[in-house]
Amino acid sequence: MARIRTKPIKIAARVIVANYWEYLQELYDKLETVAEVDRKLAGDLKWEFLKKLVDIVAETPSKRIRNRIAGYIVRIMHQILDLERISIDELKQKYGPLIGRSIGRAMSPAEAKSAEVEEEEEEEAEEGEEEKTQE
Repeated sequence: MARIRTKPIKIAARVIVANYWEYLQELYDKLETVAEVDRKLAGDLKWEFLKKLVDIVAETPSKRIRNRIAGYIVRIMHQILDLERISIDELKQKYGPLIGRSIGRAMSPAEAKSAEVEEEEEEEAEEGEEEKTQE
């Protein structure tokens, strides 16, 4: 019997794959050459990279949930690259805009930049209000 994963773990993994597809695809391409020499090393490197990616991108409350999300990313990547059951276009269309779930708070690079710009604009607005009150 297969292990059951909860919906938030699946959603978090799909959001990460949809938003960080280029990085994941590059990783898998490079690890193919490593797998020709040492298959176990390639698997270990992939697993460590995915755990670190989930740590950076998602706010997970525990190591166990982080590992479950990383494990489901491995499964999704297998379905996309090897089995061709899922297309990346479907994932990007459905889960690309889903950023900010409670368990997998993933931020795309574009969202991170826009958040910084918004913070700067808010600070400038506050400074402008302070100057008006001083006059």
